Amino acid sequence: MAVSAEYKERLKAFNLIRTAFGVYKKGFKPIAYVSAAVSITIHVFFYLAFLNYAKQPSSAQLTLKEYNQFQTGAEILFGILSTFAVMLICHAIIEGRQIAPFTALKEGLKKYPKVFVTNLIMYVGILLPFIGISVVLSTDFRTVVYNNTAGKIFFILLVIAALAYTIYFSVSWVFNFVVVLIRDKWQFKALEHSRLAVKGSWWKTVFILGIALIIGAPIASLSFIAGSLFVHSGSLWPLALDVIADILTKFPLILLLVYFLVLEEQKKIA
Repeated sequence: MAVSAEYKERLKAFNLIRTAFGVYKKGFKPIAYVSAAVSITIHVFFYLAFLNYAKQPSSAQLTLKEYNQFQTGAEILFGILSTFAVMLICHAIIEGRQIAPFTALKEGLKKYPKVFVTNLIMYVGILLPFIGISVVLSTDFRTVVYNNTAGKIFFILLVIAALAYTIYFSVSWVFNFVVVLIRDKWQFKALEHSRLAVKGSWWKTVFILGIALIIGAPIASLSFIAGSLFVHSGSLWPLALDVIADILTKFPLILLLVYFLVLEEQKKIA
């Protein structure tokens, strides 16, 4: 499909970033409210839990490493809820509507199971070739692979093909959670909607994902470090730093939302 001059202009990285920043700026208050509410709730809970944990006899305690892993997992699990709410808030802003922060959180929570199921299908789908390879290697065929030159070459080609498949569909299906949130489709319909949006723009999508990752990864790392410092020290400055970092990490997600909506509009996906 030929891309018109208008969409070429809108799909330029600088214009996407500028549009995303405009949405971020316009919705900053509700974005900050949602991010702060979820972040503070999670960290205060874990701080209180850590105080109780420290009072337990050593035989009943998790190791500090295990506790940190549990804390990080919970931060990711519940932090996703604020991401969903922010996406709903920003989509409403783009459409000229308003949605209250609490309503966005409630709507995000309601769609959480659908996002989870859709992502589970996606992960099974993208890892399917490697699951197949593992099954093959668990049979007598592995002796052919290990003891035969042709078998080794075939196996290497099989792994390369599996990697190509996994990378291709990881990018093609990357917007599945956005589709679930704003288009009320889920499971295979959400994956297909995402694939159609990315179709013909795969390398551009990789580029935009790279920009979002470059912006978001350092801030997200800072957020996790600050959150862990608060839980283990009780000092307020790491909590404040974590909340600020959490608010900032929403920008690259808004960039992806803006990019997806332009792709969707360009390709007239219903």
